[in-house]
Amino acid sequence: MHPAFLLLAENPLSVSPRAYRLSLALLALYPHTPLFVLSPPPCPLSPSVTFLSFPPLDKSLLKTQKITDCIAKKHFSPLLFTPNRLELARQLNQLEARLERQKIYLKAVFVQDLALLPTLVEHTRLQNLIVDLREFYPALVNPQHFSAPLFHHICTHYLSYAHKSLSVNASIAKLYAQNYPHFNPAHNLIWHSTPFYANLRPSPLSSPIRLLYHGLIAKERDSHNLLDLAQNLKDLPLPYHLSLMVLSKHPTFFQDFKARATRMQAQGVPIKLLKPVGFLEIIPASQPFDLGLLSLPNNSLNHLYALPNKFFEYIQSALGVISTPLMEVKSLLEAHQMGITSLDFSHASLLETLAGLNMDQIRHYKQQASQAAKVLCMQAQLPKLARFLGDL
Repeated sequence: MHPAFLLLAENPLSVSPRAYRLSLALLALYPHTPLFVLSPPPCPLSPSVTFLSFPPLDKSLLKTQKITDCIAKKHFSPLLFTPNRLELARQLNQLEARLERQKIYLKAVFVQDLALLPTLVEHTRLQNLIVDLREFYPALVNPQHFSAPLFHHICTHYLSYAHKSLSVNASIAKLYAQNYPHFNPAHNLIWHSTPFYANLRPSPLSSPIRLLYHGLIAKERDSHNLLDLAQNLKDLPLPYHLSLMVLSKHPTFFQDFKARATRMQAQGVPIKLLKPVGFLEIIPASQPFDLGLLSLPNNSLNHLYALPNKFFEYIQSALGVISTPLMEVKSLLEAHQMGITSLDFSHASLLETLAGLNMDQIRHYKQQASQAAKVLCMQAQLPKLARFLGDL
């Protein structure tokens, strides 16, 4: 029997940096081991990967009233075993039968979305499941208010079926260990969403200092604070300019945000909306800037303990980092001296932090980020992934 890997994701890998980078890591570590990926299209991986598509989750199935009724009755099946996931199970059963005929076994099945786990347990015979706990799902901030009880149900009844797990950092792993006794930290790998080393040098520092925020914006992220920050940049001792390369899953919020930013720019506020680029291009596109901004509020455990994709992308772009006091981010910034966190989570505190910087400090942060990029990269994580998979 010959080994193979399988990776499952409910979102396209083209918009899922963590799943995409894990796939690249597997290809780098095991170039002669087949990799199968099942997700909605498109798949940006090389043709050497066998890609099978299944439909994305139809969000219209999750109507607010239906969710409310299901949660109230603790009737979770309609929220878990959705048509697209049942189609995934059908394809997986066909794939497993085909691989068995070809004398191929699945060494590991990487489950990139916890919501898929119940379907795999109830409707397939797959083993060696490795679930990606990229956040503490039972504490998700969700406008529909159904995530917490649904994911608590999944963690209580299905998490024990995962052979191993990945988590984004030690703080998130600790939350699972504290709340779910069957979560075994010894079978968990701390897996950062690091890109491969980009080998970029810091851009020359000039005036105005170029701030960058890229990524998702949302009401629950207090993203309007970015605009409040920009409104007051002119009052700082050094000249700053904020560029925003943003997307949102909330159309009304997004339109309001862009309209306000456009009005501010017309009024002379040092702010500009940039056309977003895909995460495959985000690192070289960010390199001309000076400081990357992280502005998450402390309104959920997942925000407090966040270690966002953009943090590692900023580092690979050789940007210093200015952040609200996110615990895991603060620890890495202090360890590598490549940025600073504000005293609290307000935009006023971020402004005070910027006001306290001088050009030499900013230049130092950029240089330190360039050096830290050599260790906060995918190549540095490959050996521990190999050890983690070694006993399967």
